[in-house]
Amino acid sequence: MAATASASFGYLIIPPLRKHTATVIFAHGLGESGHVWKSFAQQLQWSTTTLQHTKWILIHAYKVDRRPKRLVTVDYKIAMMPSWFSGDTTELTPEAESQLLYNIKALNNLIEAEMVNSGLSSERIFLGGFGQGGMVALGTGLTLEKKLGGVIALSATLPLRYQLKEMLSPYAREIPVFWSYGAEQVESLMNAGSARQNVEFLNNLGFIITTGPADDPKGIFFHVYRGLGHATDKEEVEDLTKWLESKLCTKSHRYERL
Repeated sequence: MAATASASFGYLIIPPLRKHTATVIFAHGLGESGHVWKSFAQQLQWSTTTLQHTKWILIHAYKVDRRPKRLVTVDYKIAMMPSWFSGDTTELTPEAESQLLYNIKALNNLIEAEMVNSGLSSERIFLGGFGQGGMVALGTGLTLEKKLGGVIALSATLPLRYQLKEMLSPYAREIPVFWSYGAEQVESLMNAGSARQNVEFLNNLGFIITTGPADDPKGIFFHVYRGLGHATDKEEVEDLTKWLESKLCTKSHRYERL
């Protein structure tokens, strides 16, 4: 019998340093586990007083104790590695779409569980991810029938583009999105201009595009970081810190700091 969606994820929890007022659920990239992103989460937690109130749930593709792997095509070579779906990220096969939709459902269940267990509203929960994980976060955040605090997409493409228009939730255009790419990816690893085309596609669907990480309480902040490949760096993390802090400190999200 197939595992239920709610049982799909193993995870590593990074507890908040102060009173828990928000949660970030983060999905790793291809070939990784949540443990790879532990220092990243802790760096953000320590960066400002506001972010010390965040709990991080670093999810693993399937259960980490089983460490299952999928056949994945990377640079036209087939390899076995942990992944959220099989195949190329730029053009999903029907099998990969099915796997992606399964993980979106599983993330929906995890969000519901976190709301019950923590007592937080959906607007105090953020989804994030890198690469494949960023695609899962985008797909979930834009289709979830709840308004999230925001979505973080690092080095990720827009999933399910042709179906997305019909799948968008009523809250999708109200959700802040931090979306970043390395310049090398845009220029060599992806079709010319496709990164910006993803953003323009959403803009044509009524999404606001912002120019700074802390400009608007809603909308998509998209930025290309020069010299950054398929990785993260100091400038990107600094912008993400500003973005996340600004979303946590909007008028409706203020709280008493303890």
